[in-house]
Amino acid sequence: MKKNKDGKSALKMEKYNIKEKFLISALISFAASFIVFIFNPIDIFANNAQEFSFALNDFILPLLLCFLICFAAIFGILMIFNKQLLNIITSVILSIFVSGYVYNLTVGKGMFVSGDVRIAPDKVENAYFIILGITMYIILLLGLFLKKQWKNICVFLCILLIAMNSATLVTDFTSKNAAKANGANVEYALSEKNMFNVSDKENVVYFLFDRFNKMFYDEIVEKYPDYFSKTLDGFTYFDNTVSTFSRTYPAVAGMITGVTYDGKTSADEYFKKAYTTSPFLKDLKKNGYNINLYVDRYYEYSDAKYLKDIADNAVKVDGYTANQKRILNYLLKLSEGRIFPHKMPSTMFMFTAFGTVLKLSDLKTEGKIYHDDDAEVYKNLTASGLDTYNSDKNFTFIYLHGSHSPFTLNSNVERVGKSTSIEQTVGSFKIIDEYIKELKRLGVYDNTTIVITGDHGYPYTDTESMLKYMDKGTRTCLFVKPKNSKGELKTRHTQASLTDIIPTIVKDTNLKTNHNYGKSLFDIDENQTRTRIYYHSRLSGDSKLIFDKYKITGYAADKNNWKFEKSIDTKQAWY
Repeated sequence: MKKNKDGKSALKMEKYNIKEKFLISALISFAASFIVFIFNPIDIFANNAQEFSFALNDFILPLLLCFLICFAAIFGILMIFNKQLLNIITSVILSIFVSGYVYNLTVGKGMFVSGDVRIAPDKVENAYFIILGITMYIILLLGLFLKKQWKNICVFLCILLIAMNSATLVTDFTSKNAAKANGANVEYALSEKNMFNVSDKENVVYFLFDRFNKMFYDEIVEKYPDYFSKTLDGFTYFDNTVSTFSRTYPAVAGMITGVTYDGKTSADEYFKKAYTTSPFLKDLKKNGYNINLYVDRYYEYSDAKYLKDIADNAVKVDGYTANQKRILNYLLKLSEGRIFPHKMPSTMFMFTAFGTVLKLSDLKTEGKIYHDDDAEVYKNLTASGLDTYNSDKNFTFIYLHGSHSPFTLNSNVERVGKSTSIEQTVGSFKIIDEYIKELKRLGVYDNTTIVITGDHGYPYTDTESMLKYMDKGTRTCLFVKPKNSKGELKTRHTQASLTDIIPTIVKDTNLKTNHNYGKSLFDIDENQTRTRIYYHSRLSGDSKLIFDKYKITGYAADKNNWKFEKSIDTKQAWY
């Protein structure tokens, strides 16, 4: 090793003076803390404010405190290290933040889908780690060959990261108005009111399982051959049924109202149109039905003000209480997913599956707001049972978590750490089993029309053409019990669509109407060839919603009967 005239190694003489070390440590600490605790959370909020029931001032002060603590901690630690260690640490930190920025700006756009049928996690990981490796390699090379300029390189990259993210933040506060954005302006919500009340005269009860794919039915029948037949007295199973959409939004609102989303409006505008113009809901009211809808806010409706004159369980919202701890955890987990993109798919999956966005604040209402917690629904049903109330006719729609992952429900309808698709579906079906027993106990089973189905089947992918991935055409389970129907479970192979449910209800209840709803499922010949329409939701590269339109003719399980027609760019945000 080369030594100077005093005999000391040149390596030991190479060190930053206090000002240089202070500058590098301060900039690295500021850039990292700023991105994690300021930019990412605020940018996420600004771009999704309409989905959140809270405002910026509900979380900004704790974020600033976290930012200051993190900045001070990183700065204090970095000031301890000598030049060599400081350079290595700053290289790693810069590589992580630069690669995360590059990934999210390029190949990562549109990859983070909010369901568990998303782009393959290994594809996300591979893309991210390739970018991370290249970025780290370049930065380390710069540090190796431009040692004397490393301080300037470090300063430049830090300032660049801060400047680019700050520019985006300025846009968030100007064009997106983040400071005033507030999704907590919900006026009405759907409560649990009347949930276990039925009419002693006429009832329509409509159960909907999230993602009730036919494969779940097949799995259960294989393990428990008589499971459905022993419960579903008087029912007919339609085993060749196709949903209209591949995701809960906009499927459920369309199933309730009969108004199909055309892809030309925002979610809120669609919800308003569907619930305020629905001929079916209007006809139910005109025919004397009390309507109670038990569905989640967000995917099924944005604001129940559109339902206040329709649904008896719509209640007024008088403000909200923000759960600051949950909000911070939510935003910082998403911030972590931006920095380490390979974590984002699983993070988004868990948040979506558990309806986390609905639990970040508590809306103040008279009565509890309905949420699809199957274990809670079963507990309350078995505790109170069903009862009749002052209503000649009653229409009840109950949305349940059902067959959708994550599987955390056992066959006894108890929350467990880990379960299976079979156990969870059986557990959720116990709600229906108990409900049917109660209808029979009250003597109203015969005069009740019952529908059991799913909002969609298994969609295979949310980012690419479905035909590339599916081995069989996706089918959705559908069971229908007309009034006064008795006997063992029957099966029909009718080429059915979920859009046939409303006409079936209209026919079975003899609803007086001037609207032409079409044929009941029981009036369609099993051998009749029918073409059904299916819209597969796909995420575009700029996080917009695209519908791939398919036409299905014949046996829906045969993928050869699925014909792609066209892609429709809705230019609307992914939902």
